[in-house]
Amino acid sequence: MDSLWVKWIHTYRLRCRNFWDVPIRGNMSWSWRKILQIRPLVRQFVWYNIGNGLKASAWFDKWCSVGPLSLIVSSRDIHRAGFTSNSLELDGRFKELDNNHLAV
Repeated sequence: MDSLWVKWIHTYRLRCRNFWDVPIRGNMSWSWRKILQIRPLVRQFVWYNIGNGLKASAWFDKWCSVGPLSLIVSSRDIHRAGFTSNSLELDGRFKELDNNHLAV
């Protein structure tokens, strides 16, 4: 169950985007900008348990030892493979991860 603050952040700050992918813009409040600026520092400590795959982001969440796939797969490659940056699960389409290449 999400708190009121979490629901507010999702509605007014993230607006259907992933926390790890939100750009830092000049018209943000100081506190929100600071939260976004520390993302690289805290990312290494955040791991996800995929479970049924409905809440973890396939691209931005750290769920494997390689790290978030967004660090090794470009946005263009994500779209070329038929996914969007908001995709939550891989649907078994990726068969192997080897030398920074995904086999579809």
